[in-house]
Amino acid sequence: MGRLLDELRAAQRARVSAPALWGRPHVESGELAQLSQPLVESLALGPVVAMASRRLAGIHDIDPDEAAGIPAERIWLSVSPDAGVRGYGA
Repeated sequence: MGRLLDELRAAQRARVSAPALWGRPHVESGELAQLSQPLVESLALGPVVAMASRRLAGIHDIDPDEAAGIPAERIWLSVSPDAGVRGYGA
């Protein structure tokens, strides 16, 4: 079991590193809010994962055409430096 957990953790780190590498310069330049990388990932992927999970589960109560621009706009608001949210380390 320990080896499996180690492999899962390694896979998670590998998956997370690309967004972290992309996001860090944008945080440093002020384009993204000063939030921890796991929080940015959760805010950015949460709505997408939730909608995809519903769709894959056979629940078709969200019209993809209607929702096309809404998640992106809401995601941007959640990670925007102007969101008015107290940032990470602030």
